[in-house]
Amino acid sequence: MKKLLLIFALTLATVSFGQAISVNTTTYTVPQLVNTVLINSPCVAASNITWKTGSQFNSVNGIGFFQNTNPAFPMRSGVLLSTGDVAHAAGPNTAMLSDGAASWSGDSTLENTLAQSGIPMNSTNATALEFDFTPIAPNFSFDFLFASE
Repeated sequence: MKKLLLIFALTLATVSFGQAISVNTTTYTVPQLVNTVLINSPCVAASNITWKTGSQFNSVNGIGFFQNTNPAFPMRSGVLLSTGDVAHAAGPNTAMLSDGAASWSGDSTLENTLAQSGIPMNSTNATALEFDFTPIAPNFSFDFLFASE
């Protein structure tokens, strides 16, 4: 069994893609986002799905579903992870975003990994999505886009 750990610190709000997506946090549950949207294959099913986001810390939701609303945007739809409110990822972004309550903790695994490389940091507002899966085929892939302010 392979374990896939997805930790994305995303704040999708660049000018070029700022209005290219619509975002929804109620259409899918997080397990549905993993199995129906991200994996979307009868050959693979995820198990042990866990997540961490701001809504677990009385803050904004950092996990949602996005749909392409602009043909220039490179993906049709998918799972969106953010360090802030995913609803703000659709843009337009005219100022530095600063979503999330102080109670929304960071990611200790990321901090420890960076510290081993001599890069100390204190992270905040970490969104994480983890799951196990066993593919039946020898090859598989996930398309992803990383964006930031």
